[in-house]
Amino acid sequence: MLPSPRPTRRWLQFSLRTLFVLVAVLALFLGWLNWARRWDVERRKMEDHPGLRGAYRESIYPHKNSPWLLKPVEFILWDDLAASSFDELVFSDETPAETLENARRLFPEAEVLRESEFQKKPPHVRPKQGKMAR
Repeated sequence: MLPSPRPTRRWLQFSLRTLFVLVAVLALFLGWLNWARRWDVERRKMEDHPGLRGAYRESIYPHKNSPWLLKPVEFILWDDLAASSFDELVFSDETPAETLENARRLFPEAEVLRESEFQKKPPHVRPKQGKMAR
């Protein structure tokens, strides 16, 4: 009697359901990554806005009020987010209201003010280090 041939081993054998789950998880991750990248690009564009008169920060660390979806990005890109985390953004008085609302959406950790509002604040309420980012 001849010995039976040894069965070939199938290394990567998985079901179609497993493939769909893996593709869905990968799509969610890549979608989140794209959203975080676009959010960061929009923040950097706002930092270069001609109406922005000053951006002040009290600390060099990423702010605790940033959106919860960006917490993993803060962990990975600590230095980049620390550089663009502000406590106050001061815009000129001529800046349109839509731009201020956009700045509030992009910088939830910051207080967005017009120059006249910033000048009315008492000195002890202004950021202590008062570093202007521009």
